[in-house]
Amino acid sequence: MNIRGRIFLSIVILADPHSNIVALRAVLEAASRTRPSRFLMAGDLVGYGPRPNEVIEIVEKQRMLAIRGNHDQSVISNDYSWMNQFAEAAARWTAGGLTSRSRYFLELLSRDALVEIEGRTIGLYHGSPENPDEYVMDESRAKQLLERSTCDIVICGHTHVPMQIRSGGKLFLNPGSVGQPRDGNPDAAFIELNLRTLKADLRRVRYDVSSVQKEMKSAGLPRFLADRLSEGC
Repeated sequence: MNIRGRIFLSIVILADPHSNIVALRAVLEAASRTRPSRFLMAGDLVGYGPRPNEVIEIVEKQRMLAIRGNHDQSVISNDYSWMNQFAEAAARWTAGGLTSRSRYFLELLSRDALVEIEGRTIGLYHGSPENPDEYVMDESRAKQLLERSTCDIVICGHTHVPMQIRSGGKLFLNPGSVGQPRDGNPDAAFIELNLRTLKADLRRVRYDVSSVQKEMKSAGLPRFLADRLSEGC
C-alpha cells in the first residue's frame, strides 16, 4: 500500500490497546496536540479489557492503519489453545460481546502491512516480520530483523514493552502498550515519529486506571487482569 499526495511530517505509533478505551482516549487526546498526519496501530485491539467494540470504533473512526494481533486472531477464530486461563477467559468474554460490525472489522485486518510515507518504507507487524507471535525483547534480535528487512522502519508490538533500536540507518520501534503496559509503568504508551528526521519520542500518558479496573471486575473479567494495570506488569 502506497500513500501519496500528502505531506506527513509526523506519525503516531500505537500498539496493544486491549479493549482499554479509557487509555486509548487519553493517548489520542495527548497525541492530537501535535496534529499527527497518520496513526499506525500494531495490533491487539481487543482482549483483556472491558470495551472491545468502542476501541474498534475509534480505530475505524480515526482511519488508523491497523493490523491484527494474536488476541484479535483468537477472538475471531475461536482458538484459545495457546492462552493462559486469564487471557482465555477474557478472549471468550470478548468474543461473546463483539458486535457483528466489530467482528467484521477484525476479520478484514491483515497480519502485517507495508506502507511508504514521506519516502520512508515502513513495515508494521505485531510480533515480528518473521513471526506474528514472536516476542522481540533484545537489541541483538531487533538488529537482526533490521538487517534482514528492506524497510527503513520496522514497527512491532506484542511485548507491551517500549523499544527503540537504530542500526545501519534503519529504525526498529516498539511503542509499548496503550492499554496494558508491562514495563513497570502503568501509564499508557505511544510513540511520536518525525519521518524526516527519524526522531522517535516515547510518550506516556496517565489515565484513570481505577475506573477501568472497576469496570473489568463488574463485567466479570479476571481480577488478575484488572489488578495488574496498577503495576504496569
